Amino acid sequence: GLTIDLARRFDHDLVTRALDAAGICWFAVPALDDRRICLAVESRDKGAVRRVLRALLEEHTGYVTSVSPAQPDTPEEPGSYVKAWKHYAKARVIRLVWLRTEPTENLWTGDDQGIEIEFWTRNTNLPTERLIGPRPNRVQRAVPSDAPGVEIGFDRLCGYSDADGELEPTVTLETFDVVRLDEVDFPVDAVVLFEHATGWGEELLRAALRSLYQYAPWTNTVHVVAQAAPPAWLTAAEGLSVVRARPGAEALLHQLPGLSPHFLLLRPGAVVGRPVRPFDYFMPGGAARPR
Repeated sequence: GLTIDLARRFDHDLVTRALDAAGICWFAVPALDDRRICLAVESRDKGAVRRVLRALLEEHTGYVTSVSPAQPDTPEEPGSYVKAWKHYAKARVIRLVWLRTEPTENLWTGDDQGIEIEFWTRNTNLPTERLIGPRPNRVQRAVPSDAPGVEIGFDRLCGYSDADGELEPTVTLETFDVVRLDEVDFPVDAVVLFEHATGWGEELLRAALRSLYQYAPWTNTVHVVAQAAPPAWLTAAEGLSVVRARPGAEALLHQLPGLSPHFLLLRPGAVVGRPVRPFDYFMPGGAARPR
């Protein structure tokens, strides 16, 4: 089903494929706000970018807004309309947004997601020609104009993304492919306790598993510690283990087979209620963050 991380990848793929088809060079940027993926293009391509994106938003109805300078008004016209681009000439950063949902309509993604595009300018007054970004990011704002591109996983740019190595990477500059102070590069598991073999207990378990799938896709393995008979629909799979245990097993979690030294513990009734990152729980050195 639809997840926020999947919507993020949909947005990225739509935009990058359109730019590639038009022959417009781009690279991903580790933005300060890593809830969204951010792309960079050169300011000299701004006219071509507008034509490409407007055609894209006509084919896949979405919205465009200026992020820098910020425009407080919520976009009402689809991005295929000329009026939707009235702030584009002065914009240094724009955001494209698509409204997405799934069949139950319990999950919607929109203004809180989307993909941002920065317009970088060339500075030829320095000994080495550089590209200058319109705003600070998590690495550096000025990069060599001839910096080579490298593939990089989404999780390196967005702490909320799945770290699955089988997923398609994106492209950034070699300059940005550095280990940052906010990166957690060790696996983090989750332990979900199941104590009551009742209809309500099963609903609590479903809610906990759904919340991890939706809001913590970077979780390496989810261990369900069943202190009561587990429901018939719960079976072990890749990334999910089910372990039978006696009451009081919470004190013996260190004996759980294959459990990572770093894990989240969800007791009955606990859920993850919003997108979270490993950095919200652990320091890059491995220590737990105070909460």
